[in-house]
Amino acid sequence: MRSLPVKKIVSGLIFSSALVGGTLFAGNINEVKAVLASPLSAPKANVIAGDGVFNCDGNICTASMERQKPMSRDCRPLARQVGKVASFQVGNVNLDEKGLETCNKGIN
Repeated sequence: MRSLPVKKIVSGLIFSSALVGGTLFAGNINEVKAVLASPLSAPKANVIAGDGVFNCDGNICTASMERQKPMSRDCRPLARQVGKVASFQVGNVNLDEKGLETCNKGIN
């Protein structure tokens, strides 16, 4: 009987663990959509804001993040880079008015 080398067994276990972990992690990822108050003059790609990497075109910025609900702490870093945010949505849930005020505080 021929046995597998230990290196192949360990590699297989690591790969299997990554698949299971990736599947669990992927369940928490939601699309994040920000609508800007004013459209950008040119598209912006790879805007790093908080835990997200946004791609912006016109007045829409989108990213995928591990979030269940919208939070002003995710919106604010984006607003600082691209301007005032009119709405901020995670999945189908919108950031409330108070959250948008916090997001846009000091943004012109």
